[in-house]
Amino acid sequence: MLGSAELVEVVGIFLKSNKLKHVVLDPIIRSSSGAPLLDAKGIQSLVKILLPLAEVITPNVDEAGAMTGSKVTNQAEMKVAANKLHELGAKNVVITGGHLEKAVDLLT
Repeated sequence: MLGSAELVEVVGIFLKSNKLKHVVLDPIIRSSSGAPLLDAKGIQSLVKILLPLAEVITPNVDEAGAMTGSKVTNQAEMKVAANKLHELGAKNVVITGGHLEKAVDLLT
């Protein structure tokens, strides 16, 4: 959990300067109770700066929705969000659907 756009930028600088080979990004945007843990500016920075640096990203359906600006409530919407995340620079995407009525994960 990074908490702010400033911390996202610091992590981005670190990753770029250290050229790590295998970076997994688990974007923590909201708590399980729904409280925001990263504001809109932080989410934009996360997408712009960290998404392209990660080998794989692992958002849940809510995080995928926040990162893409789309509703993600079923498997079809998960596929749309995964494609959008690829367009935004993600190399590999695992959207976890544990919050759905029927738990399902999507790997692209």
